[in-house]
Amino acid sequence: MLGKDKTDLELLLDHVSGDETAFPEIVRRTSGAAWAVVLKITANEEDAADAFQETYLSAHRAAANFRGDSAVSTWIHRIAVNAALACVKKRQKNLTSELADLEDIEVQANTAPSLDLVHASDAHLDVSRSLALLSHEQQQTILLVDMYGYTQLDAAEILGCAEGTIKSRLSRARRSLAEDLGHLRPFTTAKNLDSFREGTENE
Repeated sequence: MLGKDKTDLELLLDHVSGDETAFPEIVRRTSGAAWAVVLKITANEEDAADAFQETYLSAHRAAANFRGDSAVSTWIHRIAVNAALACVKKRQKNLTSELADLEDIEVQANTAPSLDLVHASDAHLDVSRSLALLSHEQQQTILLVDMYGYTQLDAAEILGCAEGTIKSRLSRARRSLAEDLGHLRPFTTAKNLDSFREGTENE
């Protein structure tokens, strides 16, 4: 049977068995959706390309561990989401470091930083720190729903859990962020979490 006539699962099993033609066919079938999701999450082609590459490197390495509890395409989609979110988290971490360096430079130069810059810097640092305090599952959920516009149903499918689980995670995450960021009113709503995302992308 030719590769194009096989199911995704059959191709993945062939890949695990050593068929070097199987995985490229899986990539061909799933690459469009994978690229779309990493680009939507990262919002720039450079990070998207990194996440896209990491998606298929991870899938290639982890193929033997595939449990078959979802479609192969769904499994790869989840890997793509995780890879893209990792890129965003890395970018936020770099931003935090850059903002701290900027503040140090301003102090050393004995120049008074603008009030807007101080507020923006503090806000980014606070939001980044608060997100880092959430559980991994809560981070994924709030990033997908509140920052990247996925519906709760879509997020449930991507993360492989029930929609009710997404609602519960989202409620706890939002409550935690609201408590931590109550002093930053513009950042306590889902709409303004999206503004935080746009701010990190423009750096």
